[in-house]
Amino acid sequence: MPEPPPPAGVLATRRSPGSYRIELGSGGRIEVGTEGPRSVDLVLAGLAACSGRTLDQILRRMRLEVAGVELTVRGERRPEPPEILTRVELTWRIAAGSAPAHRVRRAIELCERHCPVLAMLRAATPVEVRLEMT
Repeated sequence: MPEPPPPAGVLATRRSPGSYRIELGSGGRIEVGTEGPRSVDLVLAGLAACSGRTLDQILRRMRLEVAGVELTVRGERRPEPPEILTRVELTWRIAAGSAPAHRVRRAIELCERHCPVLAMLRAATPVEVRLEMT
């Protein structure tokens, strides 16, 4: 039985009204405030990072090399507070190179199944995944 992953966590410290320093449990920090990224941007960035890293692991296990990967994540929010995400669209643009198209599609399917951030968002809102291959 594999060991569970270490707990995830962050420390948010108020620097001034509306401005926080976020210390990431995995290292690094993010400054959030009126000038920086919005909270929903960070959620979508987390989805992009998690999906991308999950896909890289799957491609490595499948011994597939692709020429390029680009991922766009967009979210729609409801207009009234709380302005939660009501829909998320994740679009992969993959330059398959010599990788067979059917195996790249399979890698995306496996990524959808194994990305924990995607699974959490899908529990709360519809997520549409698209694949464009060149």
